[in-house]
Amino acid sequence: MKLNDMLNEGIEEEIMWQLRRHPDRWFRCMDLGGTDASRHSRILAKLCKQGKIEWRRRCVGISAALGSKRGGKEYRLAPATQDKEGGDGR
Repeated sequence: MKLNDMLNEGIEEEIMWQLRRHPDRWFRCMDLGGTDASRHSRILAKLCKQGKIEWRRRCVGISAALGSKRGGKEYRLAPATQDKEGGDGR
């Protein structure tokens, strides 16, 4: 296994662990350890495509008041994943 694959797998496991601990909570990428130079956004997008997690648009402040579609995303464990894996952190 290549080093990049090992790093991605570790990040994915950490993200899923955090999401399983709080299955009803919405997380920002930075809440899950993401930074400007991290792989977290790409891994979150991959998990969304796989149906393991879901996302919604997060719009705050004046942008929200003006009805803007801009803003970051928030993520949580998909209901089907909660049912399959148990949402209690196991």
